[in-house]
Amino acid sequence: MPYRFDLKGYCENCPFFEPEVEKIEYTKLEDEFPKVQNIVKCRYGEQCERAVITVNREMI
Repeated sequence: MPYRFDLKGYCENCPFFEPEVEKIEYTKLEDEFPKVQNIVKCRYGEQCERAVITVNREMI
């Protein structure tokens, strides 16, 4: 699979969503053509994850 999406539920409809693609090559010696997996994530995903954790802690 050439694409993998590493997004969280709170990324949907986020006005600050900015896609970022990380390319990982996983070609084997016996492969005729290079194989690359593209991982799509948000540039601000880690910051949003920390914010969600903080808000959830405050609500308890």
